[in-house]
Amino acid sequence: MRWPGGLGLALAALVCAGCAGAGESSPAGVAKPSKQLEPLEASAQPAPPPPAKPKKSVVPPAPAHGPAYLVAEVRRPLHTRFGTVAPRSQFGQPVWVPVVRHHADRGRLLVPLGKRGRLVAADLGSFPLEWRKIRVVVDLSANRMVVRDGRRRLGAFPIGKGSPSTPTPTGRFFVTDRLRFGQGSPYAPFAVGLSAHVSQLPASWLGGDQVAIHFGAMGAVSHGCIHAGLTAIQMLDRRAALGSLVIVKA
Repeated sequence: MRWPGGLGLALAALVCAGCAGAGESSPAGVAKPSKQLEPLEASAQPAPPPPAKPKKSVVPPAPAHGPAYLVAEVRRPLHTRFGTVAPRSQFGQPVWVPVVRHHADRGRLLVPLGKRGRLVAADLGSFPLEWRKIRVVVDLSANRMVVRDGRRRLGAFPIGKGSPSTPTPTGRFFVTDRLRFGQGSPYAPFAVGLSAHVSQLPASWLGGDQVAIHFGAMGAVSHGCIHAGLTAIQMLDRRAALGSLVIVKA
């Protein structure tokens, strides 16, 4: 988450009685004012102020063809009861997070804290906002990954996944990093870092607990990462921007 002035002062008018001429005037003529006094009118009240213009929404217009979802950029430390979200990832990249729900200028952000992320309320006026349409759905039981642009399916690809001792976590995650690797790296040519983290890792493993989608072998063979073929990795390189949703189903 989570958008009279008073009356004017009446002026008294001074009216001078008619003066006698050279000749005699009757007492009634002297007493009669030279001009009839009009009753004083209350000064007009100032016009009421124009109605306040509705506050301009901080949420940009949604794309014409959906479905789409908002993402917010964290440009300064975001302090929450679960911890602080830094404005840069561990690899120095900008942090874009999905807006899971929003009403007016209030929303709930899915932030990269804990093993599976946390939902925190926020004032959306404090963040740059963009719309995303790319959604990646990983089905571990079917060993398949589907990439969608709104309602349009861009492709379905076979995947590898975590071994029984180091299973791939399930849940709603998002892209935190877009990383390129040189030839010879096991992650080459490109990997998508996610907000997911593995809970179980062997003591000999030194590669960290962050889950990524990268090129690799099929089957239940990884330490929790999702493996995909080169065609799928190239599509993610072209399409999966920071903050893009990745849903991992059991």
